[in-house]
Amino acid sequence: MTPDEPMRSPRAEMTSSAKNSVPAGSRKRKPGEDDVSARQADAYCMNLMDTFDPDMPCRVHDKVNDQIFEWNPQWASMFREYGAKWGEGIVAWDGLLLDGWTPIMHGHPSGH
Repeated sequence: MTPDEPMRSPRAEMTSSAKNSVPAGSRKRKPGEDDVSARQADAYCMNLMDTFDPDMPCRVHDKVNDQIFEWNPQWASMFREYGAKWGEGIVAWDGLLLDGWTPIMHGHPSGH
């Protein structure tokens, strides 16, 4: 992002990158495995939003779109102003339901 470029919300980022994402539920399941998408499975391993620090880069799971996206700390002030607790460990913000986060670990291809 350049200084002249307006800051985009995560919803706008997700919309523009949707063509490059893997469709939910597209991974192969083992016999007897529940019908859970790869992103949902990753979300179960994430921290609750109660411990989320919007000033730190991380990956966040949006329950509405079943997508994981990279959090931009530039959104922190908007998150603090407009984020609303939706349920235990869930925050409603910018048309999304954020239900988990995980730190970005550099050096591993998947970031996990």
